[in-house]
Amino acid sequence: MVDKNLSSEPLDAPVPAKDKTGENIRWLVGKALSGFAFGAFFSGALLVFNIANLRTLIFASTEKWLALALLTFFLGLTFASVQMGIAIMRRAGKDNDDDDKPGRGPKLPDIGAFLNDLLAPPPQPKPIKVRSTHLY
Repeated sequence: MVDKNLSSEPLDAPVPAKDKTGENIRWLVGKALSGFAFGAFFSGALLVFNIANLRTLIFASTEKWLALALLTFFLGLTFASVQMGIAIMRRAGKDNDDDDKPGRGPKLPDIGAFLNDLLAPPPQPKPIKVRSTHLY
């Protein structure tokens, strides 16, 4: 039995948002690889310029390849983490779903008022009256 009072139009269900997990992971891996590349460049620069006699120390060691690999890996890990962290923090304001808030972005701080407060003479202490009490 079919109710003729019901409309045969399809229901307007919300369309789920596209899953961007794959894009985000590729984006983060790209940032990590650029951080590792910068770490390798930095460790090479440390050796070329012999900063703190690091080249002399590493190449005088019997395990020079292990020391060089560890230096490069951990510098790359550090720079990759920094790259990913900066990229994630910079991306926080990049979403395009903020159509409900018109305006020209965040308000800039008032530098003049800050400098006036900073350069103003310090406040002078004022004497206060204290009532003496005997504790014994």
